[in-house]
Amino acid sequence: MPYRYNFHENGYYHVYNRGVEKRPIFLDEADYNCLLSIFRAYLSPKKDPTFPGRFPFYKEIQILAFCLMPNHFHLLIKQLLADSLSRFMKCVWNTYLPYFNDKYQRVGPLFQGRFKGKEVENNDYLLGLTYYIHRNSLGLIEAQKKTRPSAVLSDYPYSSYRHYLGLEKLPFVHNEEILAFFSQTNPALSYQNFVEDKETNLLLPQELTFE
Repeated sequence: MPYRYNFHENGYYHVYNRGVEKRPIFLDEADYNCLLSIFRAYLSPKKDPTFPGRFPFYKEIQILAFCLMPNHFHLLIKQLLADSLSRFMKCVWNTYLPYFNDKYQRVGPLFQGRFKGKEVENNDYLLGLTYYIHRNSLGLIEAQKKTRPSAVLSDYPYSSYRHYLGLEKLPFVHNEEILAFFSQTNPALSYQNFVEDKETNLLLPQELTFE
């Protein structure tokens, strides 16, 4: 499928898509971990024998934030070199799709058309996007509270939020630019407070709420 977006050098983009007919694109923990491994392999300067034919994008693409949900995903990507983003997404999904189709004995496309790519044009949008991405799993966390009242947003394992809070290390996630807007010493001005404070009031772009 052709990729017709015109992504420019050093641009920031909200990249997202969902499963065809809103069907799941991740069915178990192994599926999520497979995609995370693909990100790690394509964005690492070191060779990964698991993906011997990979094309390295570590000098071309940076993932600033992400959230993987059962039937959709959100990525905040900085494209360092022109035209890298479309190639990166094509390589990632051309690796994940055969894995998924073979595992579940299915054929055909997995996604609802080509991925969407919206340019992030200012800092308010940039911060609002990370807020939206990292809160995307909130509905799942609230559902967990019925059986596990102590569940919190940072428990969700398939987003970059835990990396932002220093609870785990994801070498392919670049959070430095975002965290530079926040205090590392004052909890009231921290990134965690920004994301989790119920009083945070953001006017988010309409396309963010595609689910």
